[in-house]
Amino acid sequence: MTTRDADPLIVDDLMEVARINSGAIALRRRRIDIHTVLETALDLSRPAIEKARHALAVSKAAAPLHLHGDDVRLAQVFANLLNNSAKYTPAGGRIEIAVECDLNRVVVTVTDNGMGFTPEESSLLFTLFGRLQPERHMDGLGVGLALSKKLVELHGGTISATSEGRNLGSRFVVSLPVDHAFEPAAPINGAAAVARLDGTKVLIVDDNRDAADSLGELLGVLGCECAVFYDGETALAALERSTPAIAFVDLDMPGIDGCEFAQRVRARAGLRDLWLVALTGWAQAGDVLRSAQAGFDRHLVKPIGLDQITAALTLARER
Repeated sequence: MTTRDADPLIVDDLMEVARINSGAIALRRRRIDIHTVLETALDLSRPAIEKARHALAVSKAAAPLHLHGDDVRLAQVFANLLNNSAKYTPAGGRIEIAVECDLNRVVVTVTDNGMGFTPEESSLLFTLFGRLQPERHMDGLGVGLALSKKLVELHGGTISATSEGRNLGSRFVVSLPVDHAFEPAAPINGAAAVARLDGTKVLIVDDNRDAADSLGELLGVLGCECAVFYDGETALAALERSTPAIAFVDLDMPGIDGCEFAQRVRARAGLRDLWLVALTGWAQAGDVLRSAQAGFDRHLVKPIGLDQITAALTLARER
């Protein structure tokens, strides 16, 4: 599989691991409650769980458990674990997630009754491309767990996995240090943040169908109403019938490219307030200037993170 053919989410994970290894990733730490982090992770993972008709049980701690960490990155960790359980558990299975406090640690356990693994296979779990049972031809390249391990370790935590054996389920345990800071922080409610985005109309324009569809699915999870198009001409025609609050537009498209699309939008009186976000692999200062001159409000370099997406959506809603 070439990079061009790869799932864009897998490529994003690979880029994240590369950034961590090179020290180029910085956590946006603040005081957060583990329960709100898990709410966001569950929102992201619920489509996969429901599609496979798994039963889901959530056991929360009796009181808030605070961490000093990056809520977006930690939600990414737990969404990876939940998606992993959903993927490797036969349809109609059971997934459990439990939270507890053990001395000065917050411990989150994700358990399933899926395919499990042998002691010999356990060494592959958190390595890049370390897929179990590759003969099953499951989607993915075995990147998610490696990324999760890196992110947990950046937070001063540990992640481990156990199984009684093949077809006997798996148990993943994440342990993170408790934040004992006295000063209360403003609540970070992942579910409330998603709720504020409910009904936001979004236009996505990208000739890479996989990337466009993946972004559309993600925004759908966040409660947005998405219209996805694979070329600028068709997207412009759609704007004559309905005006979204925000448009995510790839710059490098055949025919009408992203900059020409933005120029045509800004030329229409009724569309001048449409919030335009450029999606691109072009990261030089000249590229940013060119997109701004074309009429874009934001210039995001691929791969984009969930925090960048939600920030853009919030700005579009509040302008």
